[in-house]
Amino acid sequence: MVHVVCYLGKQELAFRGHRENTESLNKGNYLELLDLLAQEEQFLKEHFISSFIFKGTSNTIQNYLIQCVTKVLNSKILKEIKSTSFVSVQANETTDVSCRSQMSLIFRYVIDQNIIERFIGIFDVSKDKTASGLAGVINAEIIKWEIGNKIVSQTYDGASVMAGGKNGVQNLIRQIYPNALFIHYYAHQLNLVLLHGAKTIQSVKLFICNLTMFHTFFSRSSKRTSLLREQGFKLPNQSDTRWNYHSRVASTIKIHFQELKNSVKHVPEESNWDPISIATASGLLDKLNDTNGCVNEVQKLRNNLLRLRNEEIVDNCCEEANKLNDTLIYDCKLKATLRKISYEVLDSLTVQIDIRFKDFSNFEFVELTNEKMFKLINCTSIVKPRGIAFERASLYMPDKEFSCFDGSYIIPFLFVNDDYCDCPDASDEPGTSACPNGTFHCANAGHTSLVIPSSRVNDGICDCCDGSDEWANNLRTGTCDNTCEELGRAAREEAERVQKIFMAGHEIRAQLIAKGKELRLEKQNRITELFEVQRDAELAKNNTLYAKETAEEIEKSALEKYKIMNDEKKRQETEKEKLRDQNEAFEIFNNIDTNKNNKIEEEEVDAYSTFDQNNDGTVSQDEKDYFMENKKEISLEDFMSNSWSRLKQLILAENVDVKETEQPAVDDVDNDRQLEEGEDQDENEDESESEEYEINKINKYVEYENLDESQYDEETKLIVEEAKQARNAFEEADRKFRDLQREVTHLQESLNKDFGPEDEFAALDGECYELSDREYVYKLCLFDQITQRSKNGGSEVRLGTWNSWIGESKYRTMLYDRGQHCWNGPQRSTHVRLSCGLEPALLSATEPNRCEYAMDFVVPAVCVQHDERPSAPVTDAEHDEL
Repeated sequence: MVHVVCYLGKQELAFRGHRENTESLNKGNYLELLDLLAQEEQFLKEHFISSFIFKGTSNTIQNYLIQCVTKVLNSKILKEIKSTSFVSVQANETTDVSCRSQMSLIFRYVIDQNIIERFIGIFDVSKDKTASGLAGVINAEIIKWEIGNKIVSQTYDGASVMAGGKNGVQNLIRQIYPNALFIHYYAHQLNLVLLHGAKTIQSVKLFICNLTMFHTFFSRSSKRTSLLREQGFKLPNQSDTRWNYHSRVASTIKIHFQELKNSVKHVPEESNWDPISIATASGLLDKLNDTNGCVNEVQKLRNNLLRLRNEEIVDNCCEEANKLNDTLIYDCKLKATLRKISYEVLDSLTVQIDIRFKDFSNFEFVELTNEKMFKLINCTSIVKPRGIAFERASLYMPDKEFSCFDGSYIIPFLFVNDDYCDCPDASDEPGTSACPNGTFHCANAGHTSLVIPSSRVNDGICDCCDGSDEWANNLRTGTCDNTCEELGRAAREEAERVQKIFMAGHEIRAQLIAKGKELRLEKQNRITELFEVQRDAELAKNNTLYAKETAEEIEKSALEKYKIMNDEKKRQETEKEKLRDQNEAFEIFNNIDTNKNNKIEEEEVDAYSTFDQNNDGTVSQDEKDYFMENKKEISLEDFMSNSWSRLKQLILAENVDVKETEQPAVDDVDNDRQLEEGEDQDENEDESESEEYEINKINKYVEYENLDESQYDEETKLIVEEAKQARNAFEEADRKFRDLQREVTHLQESLNKDFGPEDEFAALDGECYELSDREYVYKLCLFDQITQRSKNGGSEVRLGTWNSWIGESKYRTMLYDRGQHCWNGPQRSTHVRLSCGLEPALLSATEPNRCEYAMDFVVPAVCVQHDERPSAPVTDAEHDEL
């Protein structure tokens, strides 16, 4: 039974049948194969006859056997995976015949220098086909197979849900497994190179559409399909996104050209066909009889199109065309046209290869573009209208009518560059100023080509260095001289100078990279060492803490009796102070109570000058009400309980000279100081932690600090001294431990900083550079902060603290934010733009917007050669998948 399961799985055959009872003629492959084996194996036959408990034929047993075989295979795969160091994950999602989305998963690895690919399974992803859903399925299998630390690459197609650089599956997987580099399927990329390369040429695109028309015409009617069957062939199934479809259709039409022509020709000749079929067949017949169509069919879709770029291709195409139609005559002009089309196909494919395989430099077929391998066109030169680029010359054919690029009109070619705008898109006037929305192409031979608005053509100003934009004026007066050679020479010299700087800077950058990696390794080693020292320091801290707490407990017990004595002394002093206060209150009451009736009346208050708070010589009603609480008289009891406290304040106010006019200025100074302290709070975290520790320590022993040590006996003095020494020992151990913590934190923060993809900026961490202008001195400390200091004096102003890299081109612009607040404005921030230079230097500092600064800084770390990979990751917009 196990062998049957393995056989069906290997042959990819279904197990179950529609009916599996004994009367069924076809019980399915599994049961039928067991019945066949039972005819030869007596033991198996007897088992099926005599067994009533377990026959092994039910659908449950079939599934169980499949699971068992799967487990055995999985155990073998798991054993292989454990023996390898690196694993690659491949996944592809498609829709099955039941319209359910399923994703296949493959693990790829190397064992004994042999590449192994293992199919893991097919997973139903119909419920969630988003990037997060697909990534979740893949991650679940990675966890299940315990290969998270071995993943080095992931391979999918180029669809945005899979290959998206921000929200695609590859990015989500890489966030979990950073070493899982994404690789686009090479087969997909090559297919897209062929497809896009061909479709960029208008004539080739038209030919592909014609190929599709033949398949559409015959596939939409069984009656038409029978015509091809009678001729003994059929056209391949249509697929717009697979290049091999176009290749197979072209090959089929080439091989069965005459049979296809006979099938199409049969439709108009018979009367039993509908008008639409007759009309369509007539059009297709014209395509087959068209000379250029036959030549293009042979010439542009040959399998060896990329082999050579010379006249042999055109000659071979003409010979193939003559085999189909011996009446064709190819003159020199027609051959030149065909040669130009073939060159455009090859050049377009080369461009597509450069775009999609830009990370690789060892493609052998790129050598086909070497100019030394090709001969010059010596038959005739290709003439193109004024004002267009060479690559667009094929769209302007003098022997054909001109079609506006937007498809709006078809006009005679004589209307091109006739100084009248016929096409809305201005494509018919590339060399005049007739169309306001047109453009003129300056060839500028010897220098860089240029595209200018057509309104500048013949305006009397030389915009093109070759003077081609002033062609009418040049014919009359020779207004513009051709300065392209001089400008080109100067541009090349400048480019050479810049390239030398880049090359020298690149060497320095390599040194910075080596230094950065060395610093990273030193910091990592230092952290490892500090962890060991920190562990010992923490142990010493804990030991001294235990000794301190033990000594303090003994000290507390020894000082408890002195504390009781001190508390009793304080209580007696409090009682004495209370008694003195009562005596003073009674004395003042008697002074105010002039009639000695044990009451203070309003007339008596008027006579007491202390109640005159504003010093105007009289006691006002408000001043009397404040003291007497709106009463006419106050008894001795009320005076002692309520009024005396208010009167004491008035008496103290008389004796204290308060400088009220100076107080607001002090408050303002305090407020400004608090604002500055609030801005710099993040710089003093370590100090605040230390102060908090000291405050806690003081609060803990404040109850014993006021004790009179002169009362201590010798034993108590010894205990207090031992506790003091224990506290000092703990404080020293704690200080060392916190110093180690701060150093580790500082090193870890430094390691977490983004110093570039190769740590090229690490050696510049903390380095400071200054720039002076007429008013200020700017100081840039890389990966730290930026400050501004006035030359007229004053404190430094922080323009920002290091945050991150910003911008589309990463590692070219630094953001420093969270600077000091502007007056009634936001916090200051600075953008630092980096460019290549041989020595680090701060070149400029400006304030384009209020509280927003911009600086230019040159540094060798950004001197990247043009053939190096870009620092910034690929974005979603660069993906293209049909």
